[in-house]
Amino acid sequence: MKRLFFALICVCLGLMAFSAQYPDGSALTEQLQAKPLTGYVNLGEVDSNGWVPVEYVGTENVTMTATVDGSNVSIVNHKIKLPSYGTHVVVVTVSATGYATLTVTFDDVTWEQDPYASGCWVVLLDRFGNEFVYYLMYSPHSDYYILIDLPTKEFGNGVVHFYFYIDGVAYGATEEDTQIVIEDYSQNPLTAHSSCYYTVQSGYSYLISVLKKVNSDYEIEGYYALVSRGGPIAEPDYLRGDVDGDKAVNIADVTSLIDYLLSGNTQIDQYNADVDDDGKISITDVTVLIDMMLH
Repeated sequence: MKRLFFALICVCLGLMAFSAQYPDGSALTEQLQAKPLTGYVNLGEVDSNGWVPVEYVGTENVTMTATVDGSNVSIVNHKIKLPSYGTHVVVVTVSATGYATLTVTFDDVTWEQDPYASGCWVVLLDRFGNEFVYYLMYSPHSDYYILIDLPTKEFGNGVVHFYFYIDGVAYGATEEDTQIVIEDYSQNPLTAHSSCYYTVQSGYSYLISVLKKVNSDYEIEGYYALVSRGGPIAEPDYLRGDVDGDKAVNIADVTSLIDYLLSGNTQIDQYNADVDDDGKISITDVTVLIDMMLH
C-alpha cells in the first residue's frame, strides 16, 4: 500500500513539473496536434520588373513569409520582388495554427535582363515567322540607323514584316501590314506598344533609320521610321529542294525531308526545304519536290 501511495505521489509530481513547462497548456497542445499542411507552395515566372508570384495552394488558412538570398522580403499582392538581375535563392515559409511549418527552397529563381531595355532595335520576321533582331547604331544626324540586306531565301519572295524596340518599348505601325513609304519619314510614324507591322519588299538592301520627334524643349514626343532602298542584292546560295545542303537535288533530299517531318531530328536547310514557298515545312513540300525531280 505504501509503495502504491509513493508511486502516485511521483506521478503527480511529474505532472506538476511538466505543467510548469507549459503553464497555459498551449505549447503542449501544439506539439500534440501538429500535423503536416496538405497544400504546396507555387512560385510563378519572374516578370520583366523582377516580381515573382507566390502562393500557397491548399485549404488551410496560412501565413507566408519569404527570404531572397537570406534577406527578408515582403509579400505584396501575392508577389515578391527580386533585388537585382541574376539567379537567386528564394525560401518561402508557410505556417498555420495547429500545423507543422512548411519551408520550401527555390534555388534557381532567375531574373533575366531584357536585352532590348535600352537602345534601338529592329525586329524582322523571316519567311517562317521567326524573329531576327538587329541593333541600330546611333548617329546625331539620323538618330538610329542600320544598313541591311533582305535576301529572298530567308525572307521569302514578297514582303518582309518588321517593327522596333526603343528603350524596351515595342513600336510599330498604326495599322496592320502597313507598307513603308520610302524616303518620307513623315508618312511612317511609330506607335508605342503597337503589334502592327510595317512592310518592305524582299530582295533589296535597305537603310533603316529611326528619327526622334522633339518639341521646343527638346523633349522626345515620338518617333518616325525613315527607310531608303538600295538596288537588288546578290542572293546567297539558294537551291530550292536542296534539303540536305549538298548543292544537289536528288532522292537523298526527299529522304531527309521525310525524316525531318517524321522525327524532327534530321538537320535540314529549312529555306531550301520550303519547296512550295508557303512559309512552312509540310508533306506538300515532299510532293512538290518529287514533282520537280520527275520533270
